[in-house]
Amino acid sequence: MIGRKLKNYQIEELLGEGGMGVVYRARDLNLERMVAIKMLHPEMLHQPDLLKRFRNEAHVTARLSHPNIATLYNFFSEDNLHCLVMEYVNGKTLEQILETHKQLPEKECVKILIQLLEGLEEAHHNEILHRDIKPGNIMVNRSGYVKLMDFGVARFENSARITRMNRVIGTLEYMAPELLTGSKPSVAADIYSVGVVAYEMYTGKLPFEGEGDTDIIEFILKGKFSFPSRGGSFIGRNSKLENIITRLMHKSQSRRYTTGREAIDDLARLQYSGRVSTTLLSNQKLVSDPAPSESKPILPIPVNLEKYADSAKKFYLNYSPKVIEFFKTTEGQIIGGAIGIALIIMLLAGMLSGSSNGSLPERVVESQTDEMALLEPAQQDRSAELVAPGGQARVNNPVQNTNTRSPGNSEEDYSAPPPIVVNPGSGNQTNTSSPESRRTDDQTRETSGQGQRPE
Repeated sequence: MIGRKLKNYQIEELLGEGGMGVVYRARDLNLERMVAIKMLHPEMLHQPDLLKRFRNEAHVTARLSHPNIATLYNFFSEDNLHCLVMEYVNGKTLEQILETHKQLPEKECVKILIQLLEGLEEAHHNEILHRDIKPGNIMVNRSGYVKLMDFGVARFENSARITRMNRVIGTLEYMAPELLTGSKPSVAADIYSVGVVAYEMYTGKLPFEGEGDTDIIEFILKGKFSFPSRGGSFIGRNSKLENIITRLMHKSQSRRYTTGREAIDDLARLQYSGRVSTTLLSNQKLVSDPAPSESKPILPIPVNLEKYADSAKKFYLNYSPKVIEFFKTTEGQIIGGAIGIALIIMLLAGMLSGSSNGSLPERVVESQTDEMALLEPAQQDRSAELVAPGGQARVNNPVQNTNTRSPGNSEEDYSAPPPIVVNPGSGNQTNTSSPESRRTDDQTRETSGQGQRPE
């Protein structure tokens, strides 16, 4: 087939081959560009369902136009050959990348997932289901862009990993559990497959593995999986990304993301976006994820926690029975009781040390103004007492006169009470005259004083 010309396409190189067909790199002689031609094997023509699916892929892919979906250019038949002319993606499949690097850095996982979900969301928006999302159908080109490929037809690249149940074709390890019980393909099933791909990129292995298809199906239906440590340490794990992956591939459809857009929004919060590193396409060693924090822990964390956990477990199993037997003896009971009494005493001492001595705290005066305000008003008024001529003591307080309530003032009078006036001439009697009577006496004195004034 190499060197053969079909229509205006010159076949140049074999790119891949599967159970249903082959893919060649060819040159479009009219437009002078490279294309990928996917051909259905002639021996598959006796299976009408496969030919129908092949043509359906052409019709479905022709409706899609998105940067993260491989574009369909043409579909034709010649000499009993049925061909799809696709965009040539110069890069590697995610399957090839994982074979080389096993486990991808966290930021590269997020970038690939965002672009993959962008393309899948476009397909779902056009009511198109992929039905066979797996690393072999995902490509990363030399510019760092992800391309989703092979809509509508399952490529039997590895017959050991392919199953057919209730006329549903797909790769077993990436199939949603509801498909294994006879449910129809759905958006939720595609999202589940994306979650399995995400788990494989993040951990370097599949979530459900077994010796045969029966074991794998049982594990998928149970839906129980866990995230292993990254690089032998729990420090490099990202709980937010793990939660997103868990929700993507939850065994219950109602617990998954309803759309790819919801998952994209959560992934965007991890602040990893843009083009995928082209280092993934080479054999160069990938740079590991940076530590979550630049600060050093107060206590050193051992790298291999499992080793220390095993040592602690062995220590507990070896010595815990001896400790229990010791405390069953008389000496052990005495020591245990003494320890209990000591703890009770320490607890009571701590409670009593924090209590007060029962006396009320003295009032704290914050300023001199507050201290003067605490004096009795009567004492403040007595400080202004003057001794009048004639031996009679009286108060000359002009402020008091200004505080006298006028008849038209309805506000309550909060002025100090009248001072105590002592009259030596009348014994030790006190005069508690009201302000009105005192004001009348003052007016009488003033009148008499005017009468004594010389003309």
